[in-house]
Amino acid sequence: MTSLQIPYALTNDKLPVSPQVAEKGQNFSCPKCDSEVILKRGEVRQPHFAHKPDTGCSGEGVRHKVAKQMVYLMYRRSIDTPWTSIGVFRRCPNCSQYAVHIQGRKGYDDDVKCEVDVSGYRVDIALFRNGKPTYGIEVRDTHPVDDAKWDAFKELGFPCIEVEAKDVIYMWEYDLKSWRKSIPELSFPMRLDLKAIRHNLHNFNDLLYRIHCNECDKDIDHQEKDEYLQEEDASIPEEVRAAILNEMDRQVPRLLAKALSSILPMQVKRRTMSEQIQQLLDLETAPVAVTFHDTQPDDVSRTEKVEASGCTYWRRAAEGKTFYTEASDHYNCPIGCYTHNVELPEAQMEELENTLGLMGELGYIAMEEVPGIPRQENPFTSAVYSPLADATDTPDVVIISGTPRQMMLLTEAATAAGIGTEDSVMGRPTCAVVPAVIQGGRSMSSLGCIGNRVYTALSDDDFYFAFPGEHIGALVEKLETIVNANQALEEYHQQRQADF
Repeated sequence: MTSLQIPYALTNDKLPVSPQVAEKGQNFSCPKCDSEVILKRGEVRQPHFAHKPDTGCSGEGVRHKVAKQMVYLMYRRSIDTPWTSIGVFRRCPNCSQYAVHIQGRKGYDDDVKCEVDVSGYRVDIALFRNGKPTYGIEVRDTHPVDDAKWDAFKELGFPCIEVEAKDVIYMWEYDLKSWRKSIPELSFPMRLDLKAIRHNLHNFNDLLYRIHCNECDKDIDHQEKDEYLQEEDASIPEEVRAAILNEMDRQVPRLLAKALSSILPMQVKRRTMSEQIQQLLDLETAPVAVTFHDTQPDDVSRTEKVEASGCTYWRRAAEGKTFYTEASDHYNCPIGCYTHNVELPEAQMEELENTLGLMGELGYIAMEEVPGIPRQENPFTSAVYSPLADATDTPDVVIISGTPRQMMLLTEAATAAGIGTEDSVMGRPTCAVVPAVIQGGRSMSSLGCIGNRVYTALSDDDFYFAFPGEHIGALVEKLETIVNANQALEEYHQQRQADF
C-alpha cells in the first residue's frame, strides 16, 4: 500500500480511501494537489489511483497529508462518538520501554483541528478544550520536527508527540484488516495506535491518563477501585444481568451500524443496512440488488449458468452469488425478455407469441392487457445480480421476499419514508415489478406468478417487496420505527382482546 505513489485518495467527504475498497462511480481527489484522480482496479494490475494527464503533480508529500488526515479523522471521531479510539505508545519515563498506552481523549477535549498556530509555531494536528489547544501531534515523513519547536512547546507548556507517517498508514491498514473480516469493504478503522518516536509528555504528567508502563505502574494501589467495581457488579441479580447481556447482544450490532453510517462509504452502508433489514424482519433470505448497465461490467463475472427464467437469477443472488447477465442469458424467458426489453431473435420471438397465445387460450391473460404490462424503457444490455450486502453500485431495484407480516412492515416503512403508493400491489408477471419500480420511483409489492413460484421455489406463504435502491437509507430508518411500533401495538391489542 505505502509503495504506491498515491497510497490513498480522498473522497468528497475528505475520507482517505484505498484503491482496494474504493467504490467505483465516486469522485476521488489527490491529497496533495486536490485534483481529480481515477480509480484503476482491474484483474491484471495492482489497484491504484492515477492522475489525469498533464496534472503536474509529482506525488511528493502525499504520504504526509494522508497520514495527517487519518490522525485528524480518528481524533475527530474519538471526540464525537464512542465507536473509535486512539492509543498512544511512548517511552516510559522510568524504564524507557515502549509500554505506555494512553487512551484517546474523549470527554477531555472537545475539538480537533489541522495546521494550528501555537504561539507562532504551526502544529500538524491540535486538540482543543474550551477553545484552547491542549495537545499536539506532529507527523514526520522525510524530516523530523525542528528542535527549536520542541523547546518552544516545552516553554509554552504544550504537550506534543511526533509520529511517523508510514507508521500511521500501516496501523490504519492493520486495524482495517481485522475489521474487514466482518465488514469487508470497511474504509475507516475503529482504532488507531500512534507510536510516539519523540514526545515531551513526561513534562506534563497531570494531563495524561497513564504515566508509567505496566511494570513500573505495579506499585500503584488500584485495589480499592477494583474492589468497589466487584461489589457493584455482585449487587446485580443474576436474572437482571442475563437480561442486560441478552439485550446487548441484540442491540449492539444495530447501534454500531447506525453510529458508523455517517463515516462509511456507500458500499459499506448498504452492507450494514442490508444486515439491519434482515435482523429487523428476521428474514430467511437475503435482499437482492439488481443493477442495469449500458455496458458489460469489468469487475463482475458473467453468470456461469443460463437459467430457464429471468427471475431465477434473483434466487441465485439471494443465495449469495454475484454475477452479471447479458441479453442472451434471458432468451429462455420470453415473458421476462418482454418486461426487461430484451431484443429477441426470431426463434425466441416465436416462443413469446406462442406463450402469450397459450395464456390467452387458458384465460390467464387477455391480449389487450399486454401493452399495459410495465416494461423497461431502454433496451437491455446487461444487469448485475447480487445480495444487497455485496452490491458495489447503487442498485436500480432491491427485491425482498418474505411473509405477509414482513411485507406489511416493509410497506408501512415505505409509506412512512415517502416511497409508498396507494396501488402498490401487483400480480402477474412477477418480473414486471422491476420496471414498475424503476419507472415509478416508488416501492411495489408483487404477489408473484405461477412461473416465478416454480422457477424460484418461492413458498406459497411468501411474496415480494421491491423498492428503488437509492432510497434504502430512508426505508431502513423508518423500518426500525415501524417494527418497534408494531411490537408495542401488538401487546396493546393483545391486552385489549384479553379484556373482552
